[in-house]
Amino acid sequence: MNDVVDAIFSHPPKPPCTFLLEGDTNNMFIVLFSILIEGTKRLYGPQATPSTLTNQQVQRIQSYMESLGYSLKYRVRDLEPGSQHKGIDIWFVPYIPKYTCHGIPYV
Repeated sequence: MNDVVDAIFSHPPKPPCTFLLEGDTNNMFIVLFSILIEGTKRLYGPQATPSTLTNQQVQRIQSYMESLGYSLKYRVRDLEPGSQHKGIDIWFVPYIPKYTCHGIPYV
């Protein structure tokens, strides 16, 4: 796993779908999540957590994940109504390129 993280996060983000991940699709979330966590630590230190990252940092991480062919999706939610404790749901979806026609984006 360290070799994969080194190859991806030792350089500026590559274009989407530069790297090809192969393996059991049942374990793909675990693999992607592990890469996400280790890459985030590599970029922002071992204490980095979702609550300490800025939007700009999350966008940078998103670029790295897109180089693997996946987009990072997340949702922050209250663990209990009225609580200050937050939870975060994280999932990955295959990267879909954004195209434009005469400058008008469409998917």
